[in-house]
Amino acid sequence: IHRHFTSLGLPPSDPEDPEDTQGTQSFYTLFDDCLNFFDIHHGRRGLQQATSSAVDDILHAQLLESITDSEARDIAKARLQSAGGRCASAWLAACPEEPLLALSNADYELAMRHRIGLPPSDNMPTRCRCGASLSSPYHFHACVLLRRTAIDKRHSLLMRAQSVNAAQAGILACLEDHNRRNDWPDSEYHLGWEIPIDADDPDSAFTTHIICDTSVACPCVPSHIANAQHPQRVANYRAELKHSRYRHLAAEDGAANLAFAAESFGTLSKSAHQILSYFRQGFSLLPFPSVSEDRYASLSMQRISVQLQKGNAIVDRMGLRNSKYTARRRTRPTDPLI
Repeated sequence: IHRHFTSLGLPPSDPEDPEDTQGTQSFYTLFDDCLNFFDIHHGRRGLQQATSSAVDDILHAQLLESITDSEARDIAKARLQSAGGRCASAWLAACPEEPLLALSNADYELAMRHRIGLPPSDNMPTRCRCGASLSSPYHFHACVLLRRTAIDKRHSLLMRAQSVNAAQAGILACLEDHNRRNDWPDSEYHLGWEIPIDADDPDSAFTTHIICDTSVACPCVPSHIANAQHPQRVANYRAELKHSRYRHLAAEDGAANLAFAAESFGTLSKSAHQILSYFRQGFSLLPFPSVSEDRYASLSMQRISVQLQKGNAIVDRMGLRNSKYTARRRTRPTDPLI
């Protein structure tokens, strides 16, 4: 309790001291009443979380106020907003009971460095292979030279996790259907029940078919830093771009058009959560489910979260390796003429 008060900037004092002039006596009394209430109503949800959230909000505000540079403050706010989003920390609590929930030590280290805003290595080269400065620890997640390699690999990992979630719910998933035309989205799902084509329009037609395109964006890169000042806005913006791109294809096919967009720190778009809710609905309809419905929902989110962070580690590792290789080539001495 004293540690929490000190972090709030309140000096420790005796709650029974009548000469307390710091204004902390009433605060101690209030906290004492909260603890007594928690003891009386043991097991009641909400009280401990509300108290901790209040302290976290104050510490969060103090942290941002301590950053004097406005650009650095915006980046820190974007990172904290995204890393604190709904289910963004699911990978931290995942038990490696299956391959999709496992992270190697090296991948975990790189994922944690990305989460807390550190560069992938303590010995970073000055420039990326593309020529851009590596002053920002997030450049690799927007590097044009990694889009067809590491970033595509992260994309594939997310699609694989989605297909496993769909299969466990009894939903047919078709990934990268090469029989379709080139501008077709990368995955589609066939349900065993009808859903509205437009979830926001109660009068829309119904379908059993979802087309989905997957996308990941880092909120701390310059192109997203403005939207990243608001929770979930970067993911929702990317989802809207994908939705607009495939709107005419969905109309031709009579399918629901939902994008699975994620921020690199773990926050998912509204449409991504909608897809997961459809998966959960399908799982609830199974006659002999393998686990409970709540357990399935937890596993689904953890698979997505772990594979996303594994993809982040691949992006940072490949970007670092390419940059170090390019730096060595630039500093290699020329052979003397013989």
